[in-house]
Amino acid sequence: WTLHDARGGFCIWYLADPEMVGELLPKDVVTQAASAAGTSLPPALARVIQDEPRFASWVPGAICVGVYASASVDGKEVVAAKEGDRVTVITHSLAAVDPRGIAAARHYLIELGTDRGSLARAGELAGVRTYDRSVDINKVPGSDDDEIELKLDKAKILWQGHPTGPSRVDSTRVMSFGYAGLRLSSWEVQVKAAPMEMQAMVGALRIEGKDDLSRVLRASPIRFVGPIERGGVATFRFTPGGRK
Repeated sequence: WTLHDARGGFCIWYLADPEMVGELLPKDVVTQAASAAGTSLPPALARVIQDEPRFASWVPGAICVGVYASASVDGKEVVAAKEGDRVTVITHSLAAVDPRGIAAARHYLIELGTDRGSLARAGELAGVRTYDRSVDINKVPGSDDDEIELKLDKAKILWQGHPTGPSRVDSTRVMSFGYAGLRLSSWEVQVKAAPMEMQAMVGALRIEGKDDLSRVLRASPIRFVGPIERGGVATFRFTPGGRK
């Protein structure tokens, strides 16, 4: 998949209590503690475990929301958003050791979601499982702040805030996942997001819900949102492998 012209994507970085993380994962997934993540640990999470070493054994997690102008599969455009609309792709993952038997992967992909049937069908034809996911982005009435609402099953994630500080061009965000596909398949998923610019985000995050994910997110000592990504290209490369 190639996703073009980011329209304000972002990630929510958190730490999962190792006593609770099993509620989100299959039993055979071996999680990786934040202390073992090395340079792949986002700076915001690294600061938490530096200041509070008791969280070093907690598991890094990320919910990444990508919103784009268009998407292509194997070089062919399959969807283009109308003015004011977006193509959404969402990943939710936790740090893991050799997830699905894929040594190159650093995260177990809990789910891959999109709001576009054309992307979902392309994935499912190949054996890649997708979930129906979308995000609502609106302006807060009487304010310049954005209001973002994301639902993952019974968990509702709400954020209000705005970009802050100077825009910058950072290095490409790279993440590698092991993913359980359809028909007992396993996939290595490589994500490379290269936006034209990034900008810090400031605001407030609220979690609603009583399911496992809601409890894990509320228990996290940090729920860092950002940076916002604009422009450029993101690629999702799916390679079969690993174990069934």
